[in-house]
Amino acid sequence: MANAQLSADMKKAGFVQTLPKTRRRLIIATDGREKTGKTRFALTAPGPIVFINFDYGLEGPLIEEYGHKISAIRSFGSQLESGKMPTQKQAEEIWLEIANSFKVAMASGARTVIVDTFSDAWDWARLAHFGKFTQVQPHNYGEVNDMTRRLLMECHKHDSNVILIHKNKEEYKNNSPTGAMKRAGMKDMGYAVHANATHYFDPVKRFSLKIADARQNMDLAGMEFEGDQVTFPYIAEMVFPNTTEKDWK
Repeated sequence: MANAQLSADMKKAGFVQTLPKTRRRLIIATDGREKTGKTRFALTAPGPIVFINFDYGLEGPLIEEYGHKISAIRSFGSQLESGKMPTQKQAEEIWLEIANSFKVAMASGARTVIVDTFSDAWDWARLAHFGKFTQVQPHNYGEVNDMTRRLLMECHKHDSNVILIHKNKEEYKNNSPTGAMKRAGMKDMGYAVHANATHYFDPVKRFSLKIADARQNMDLAGMEFEGDQVTFPYIAEMVFPNTTEKDWK
Protein backbone atom coordinates (compact mmCIF):
# COMPACT_ATOMS: atom_id res chain seq x y z
CA MET A 1 0.00 0.00 0.00
CA ALA A 2 1.24 3.50 -0.84
CA ASN A 3 3.05 5.09 2.10
CA ALA A 4 1.04 8.30 2.28
CA GLN A 5 -0.09 9.93 5.49
CA LEU A 6 -3.81 10.10 6.20
CA SER A 7 -5.22 13.52 7.03
CA ALA A 8 -7.01 14.05 10.32
CA ASP A 9 -10.31 14.32 8.45
CA MET A 10 -9.76 10.96 6.75
CA LYS A 11 -8.91 9.28 10.06
CA LYS A 12 -11.99 10.81 11.64
CA ALA A 13 -14.10 9.49 8.76
CA GLY A 14 -12.84 5.97 9.45
CA PHE A 15 -10.20 5.54 6.73
CA VAL A 16 -7.28 3.22 7.57
CA GLN A 17 -4.07 2.18 5.81
CA THR A 18 -4.30 -1.50 6.61
CA LEU A 19 -5.46 -3.64 3.69
CA PRO A 20 -7.83 -6.55 4.42
CA LYS A 21 -5.92 -9.80 4.92
CA THR A 22 -5.85 -12.21 2.00
CA ARG A 23 -8.07 -15.17 2.74
CA ARG A 24 -7.43 -18.38 0.84
CA ARG A 25 -11.01 -19.51 0.50
CA LEU A 26 -13.54 -19.76 -2.31
CA ILE A 27 -17.18 -18.74 -1.98
CA ILE A 28 -19.07 -20.27 -4.90
CA ALA A 29 -22.73 -20.63 -5.88
CA THR A 30 -23.50 -23.60 -8.13
CA ASP A 31 -26.68 -24.80 -9.75
CA GLY A 32 -27.89 -27.58 -12.00
CA ARG A 33 -30.66 -30.02 -12.72
CA GLU A 34 -31.09 -33.14 -10.65
CA LYS A 35 -28.30 -35.74 -10.70
CA THR A 36 -25.71 -33.52 -12.37
CA GLY A 37 -23.04 -33.95 -9.68
CA LYS A 38 -23.70 -30.87 -7.55
CA THR A 39 -23.29 -32.56 -4.17
CA ARG A 40 -20.38 -34.72 -5.33
CA PHE A 41 -18.50 -31.62 -6.51
CA ALA A 42 -19.09 -29.88 -3.16
CA LEU A 43 -17.79 -32.86 -1.21
CA THR A 44 -14.46 -32.77 -3.07
CA ALA A 45 -13.73 -29.58 -1.10
CA PRO A 46 -11.29 -29.88 1.82
CA GLY A 47 -12.49 -30.99 5.24
CA PRO A 48 -13.49 -30.69 7.91
CA ILE A 49 -16.85 -29.94 6.28
CA VAL A 50 -19.96 -28.61 8.01
CA PHE A 51 -22.98 -29.64 5.94
CA ILE A 52 -26.39 -27.92 6.09
CA ASN A 53 -28.71 -30.36 4.36
CA PHE A 54 -32.14 -29.95 2.77
CA ASP A 55 -31.71 -32.48 -0.04
CA TYR A 56 -31.61 -36.24 -0.57
CA GLY A 57 -28.27 -36.35 -2.37
CA LEU A 58 -26.18 -37.00 0.74
CA GLU A 59 -26.45 -40.78 0.95
CA GLY A 60 -25.11 -44.08 -0.37
CA PRO A 61 -21.85 -43.91 -2.34
CA LEU A 62 -21.28 -40.23 -1.51
CA ILE A 63 -21.27 -40.97 2.21
CA GLU A 64 -18.99 -43.96 1.69
CA GLU A 65 -16.51 -41.92 -0.37
CA TYR A 66 -16.60 -38.54 1.35
CA GLY A 67 -18.27 -39.07 4.73
CA HIS A 68 -14.94 -39.02 6.57
CA LYS A 69 -14.58 -35.32 5.68
CA ILE A 70 -17.88 -34.27 7.29
CA SER A 71 -17.53 -33.14 10.89
CA ALA A 72 -21.14 -32.01 11.44
CA ILE A 73 -24.51 -32.11 9.67
CA ARG A 74 -27.63 -30.04 10.32
CA SER A 75 -30.69 -31.32 8.45
CA PHE A 76 -33.84 -29.43 7.55
CA GLY A 77 -36.79 -30.77 5.60
CA SER A 78 -38.41 -29.23 2.56
CA GLN A 79 -41.50 -27.04 2.98
CA LEU A 80 -43.90 -29.75 1.81
CA GLU A 81 -42.19 -32.80 3.32
CA SER A 82 -45.08 -33.36 5.72
CA GLY A 83 -47.61 -33.18 2.90
CA LYS A 84 -49.06 -29.81 3.84
CA MET A 85 -47.89 -26.22 3.72
CA PRO A 86 -46.42 -24.95 7.01
CA THR A 87 -47.98 -21.89 8.57
CA GLN A 88 -46.13 -18.61 8.33
CA LYS A 89 -45.29 -18.79 12.05
CA GLN A 90 -43.79 -22.28 11.60
CA ALA A 91 -41.80 -21.02 8.61
CA GLU A 92 -40.53 -18.03 10.62
CA GLU A 93 -39.27 -20.37 13.36
CA ILE A 94 -37.54 -22.66 10.88
CA TRP A 95 -35.96 -19.76 8.99
CA LEU A 96 -34.52 -18.44 12.26
CA GLU A 97 -33.06 -21.92 12.91
CA ILE A 98 -31.59 -22.01 9.39
CA ALA A 99 -30.05 -18.55 9.75
CA ASN A 100 -28.60 -19.39 13.17
CA SER A 101 -27.20 -22.71 11.90
CA PHE A 102 -25.50 -20.92 9.02
CA LYS A 103 -23.92 -18.32 11.31
CA VAL A 104 -22.72 -20.99 13.74
CA ALA A 105 -21.32 -23.08 10.88
CA MET A 106 -19.43 -20.10 9.48
CA ALA A 107 -17.92 -19.30 12.89
CA SER A 108 -17.02 -22.94 13.61
CA GLY A 109 -13.61 -22.87 11.97
CA ALA A 110 -14.60 -25.55 9.46
CA ARG A 111 -12.49 -25.59 6.31
CA THR A 112 -15.66 -25.79 4.18
CA VAL A 113 -19.36 -25.05 4.71
CA ILE A 114 -21.88 -26.56 2.27
CA VAL A 115 -25.57 -25.69 1.93
CA ASP A 116 -27.50 -28.25 -0.13
CA THR A 117 -29.56 -26.57 -1.38
CA PHE A 118 -29.69 -22.82 -0.83
CA SER A 119 -32.76 -22.85 -3.10
CA ASP A 120 -34.58 -24.63 -0.25
CA ALA A 121 -33.21 -22.20 2.34
CA TRP A 122 -34.43 -19.31 0.17
CA ASP A 123 -37.90 -20.91 -0.03
CA TRP A 124 -38.06 -20.98 3.77
CA ALA A 125 -37.07 -17.30 3.85
CA ARG A 126 -39.84 -16.45 1.37
CA LEU A 127 -42.42 -18.48 3.24
CA ALA A 128 -41.38 -16.91 6.55
CA HIS A 129 -41.72 -13.42 5.09
CA PHE A 130 -44.81 -13.76 2.88
CA GLY A 131 -46.58 -16.85 4.22
CA LYS A 132 -47.04 -18.07 0.64
CA PHE A 133 -45.21 -18.65 -2.63
CA THR A 134 -47.79 -17.45 -5.15
CA GLN A 135 -49.22 -14.03 -5.97
CA VAL A 136 -46.16 -12.17 -4.68
CA GLN A 137 -45.00 -9.37 -6.96
CA PRO A 138 -41.25 -8.98 -7.68
CA HIS A 139 -41.15 -5.48 -6.20
CA ASN A 140 -42.20 -6.92 -2.83
CA TYR A 141 -39.00 -8.93 -2.47
CA GLY A 142 -36.80 -6.06 -1.27
CA GLU A 143 -36.98 -6.86 2.44
CA VAL A 144 -36.56 -10.64 2.09
CA ASN A 145 -33.63 -10.07 -0.29
CA ASP A 146 -31.99 -7.73 2.23
CA MET A 147 -32.53 -10.28 5.01
CA THR A 148 -30.85 -13.00 2.95
CA ARG A 149 -27.99 -10.76 1.81
CA ARG A 150 -27.23 -9.88 5.44
CA LEU A 151 -27.00 -13.58 6.23
CA LEU A 152 -24.68 -14.19 3.29
CA MET A 153 -22.32 -11.51 4.59
CA GLU A 154 -21.29 -14.11 7.17
CA CYS A 155 -19.40 -15.86 4.35
CA HIS A 156 -17.03 -12.90 4.05
CA LYS A 157 -16.28 -12.61 7.77
CA HIS A 158 -14.57 -15.99 8.05
CA ASP A 159 -11.92 -18.17 6.38
CA SER A 160 -14.10 -21.12 5.35
CA ASN A 161 -14.79 -22.14 1.78
CA VAL A 162 -18.53 -21.85 1.14
CA ILE A 163 -20.46 -23.83 -1.47
CA LEU A 164 -24.08 -22.76 -1.96
CA ILE A 165 -25.78 -25.40 -4.11
CA HIS A 166 -28.93 -24.46 -6.03
CA LYS A 167 -31.60 -26.26 -7.99
CA ASN A 168 -32.67 -25.27 -11.50
CA LYS A 169 -36.19 -24.35 -12.54
CA GLU A 170 -37.92 -23.64 -15.83
CA GLU A 171 -37.58 -20.13 -17.18
CA TYR A 172 -40.83 -18.38 -18.12
CA LYS A 173 -41.51 -15.38 -20.33
CA ASN A 174 -44.99 -13.92 -20.68
CA ASN A 175 -46.33 -16.82 -18.59
CA SER A 176 -44.97 -19.41 -21.04
CA PRO A 177 -41.92 -21.67 -20.60
CA THR A 178 -38.98 -20.69 -22.82
CA GLY A 179 -37.44 -24.16 -22.77
CA ALA A 180 -34.42 -22.84 -20.87
CA MET A 181 -33.53 -23.48 -17.23
CA LYS A 182 -32.38 -20.95 -14.65
CA ARG A 183 -31.18 -20.96 -11.04
CA ALA A 184 -33.87 -21.30 -8.39
CA GLY A 185 -33.24 -18.87 -5.57
CA MET A 186 -32.41 -15.29 -4.74
CA LYS A 187 -31.92 -13.26 -7.88
CA ASP A 188 -28.90 -11.35 -6.53
CA MET A 189 -26.99 -14.42 -5.31
CA GLY A 190 -24.30 -13.86 -7.94
CA TYR A 191 -23.23 -10.62 -6.27
CA ALA A 192 -22.65 -12.31 -2.90
CA VAL A 193 -20.08 -14.90 -4.04
CA HIS A 194 -16.68 -15.12 -5.72
CA ALA A 195 -17.86 -17.37 -8.55
CA ASN A 196 -20.99 -18.80 -10.16
CA ALA A 197 -21.17 -22.09 -12.04
CA THR A 198 -23.66 -24.55 -13.54
CA HIS A 199 -23.45 -28.36 -13.51
CA TYR A 200 -24.37 -30.55 -16.48
CA PHE A 201 -24.41 -34.26 -17.25
CA ASP A 202 -24.60 -36.17 -20.50
CA PRO A 203 -23.59 -39.75 -21.40
CA VAL A 204 -20.54 -38.61 -23.41
CA LYS A 205 -19.07 -35.78 -21.34
CA ARG A 206 -20.39 -37.25 -18.09
CA PHE A 207 -20.16 -34.57 -15.40
CA SER A 208 -19.24 -31.06 -16.52
CA LEU A 209 -19.17 -27.61 -14.96
CA LYS A 210 -19.49 -24.28 -16.77
CA ILE A 211 -18.19 -21.13 -15.07
CA ALA A 212 -20.53 -18.16 -15.47
CA ASP A 213 -18.17 -15.69 -13.79
CA ALA A 214 -15.32 -15.54 -11.28
CA ARG A 215 -14.49 -12.22 -9.66
CA GLN A 216 -10.82 -13.09 -9.11
CA ASN A 217 -10.29 -14.39 -12.65
CA MET A 218 -12.83 -13.24 -15.23
CA ASP A 219 -10.93 -15.09 -17.96
CA LEU A 220 -12.80 -18.16 -16.71
CA ALA A 221 -16.21 -16.78 -17.74
CA GLY A 222 -17.82 -19.21 -20.17
CA MET A 223 -15.19 -21.93 -19.71
CA GLU A 224 -16.36 -25.52 -19.30
CA PHE A 225 -14.59 -28.23 -17.31
CA GLU A 226 -15.20 -31.96 -17.68
CA GLY A 227 -14.54 -35.27 -16.00
CA ASP A 228 -11.68 -35.25 -13.49
CA GLN A 229 -11.48 -31.46 -13.72
CA VAL A 230 -14.87 -31.13 -11.99
CA THR A 231 -13.51 -31.01 -8.46
CA PHE A 232 -13.42 -28.18 -5.98
CA PRO A 233 -9.59 -28.08 -5.71
CA TYR A 234 -9.17 -27.90 -9.50
CA ILE A 235 -11.75 -25.11 -9.92
CA ALA A 236 -10.42 -23.16 -6.92
CA GLU A 237 -6.93 -23.23 -8.42
CA MET A 238 -8.35 -21.84 -11.66
CA VAL A 239 -10.16 -19.03 -9.81
CA PHE A 240 -7.03 -18.17 -7.80
CA PRO A 241 -4.13 -18.66 -10.28
CA ASN A 242 -1.45 -17.92 -7.68
CA THR A 243 -2.37 -21.10 -5.79
CA THR A 244 -1.86 -24.78 -6.48
CA GLU A 245 -4.33 -27.64 -6.27
CA LYS A 246 -2.59 -28.80 -3.07
CA ASP A 247 -3.63 -25.56 -1.39
CA TRP A 248 -7.24 -26.67 -1.70
CA LYS A 249 -6.99 -30.19 -0.34
